[in-house]
Amino acid sequence: MNPIQVSLTDLQKKHLEGQVQSGAFSDANQYIQTLIDKDRTESERCELEQTLLQRLDSPPIEMTEEIKSDLHQRCRDSLNKTSK
Repeated sequence: MNPIQVSLTDLQKKHLEGQVQSGAFSDANQYIQTLIDKDRTESERCELEQTLLQRLDSPPIEMTEEIKSDLHQRCRDSLNKTSK
């Protein structure tokens, strides 16, 4: 992993320390990594939703097995990331 330096306000630092002290996270790194993973997953979910909405507004296309397979895989990937 690549270390980085992050500046936090006193309130942010107190919150981070509280999360670690609660036992929910082993250390500050785990808490920050979890936040980033959740944000990334949410961004991917939003992207998938946007793609689906755009497709709903576009002219109909033939649903080939390749398209079905790709759509199923993207949905499974999104659900798997959400459940972690």
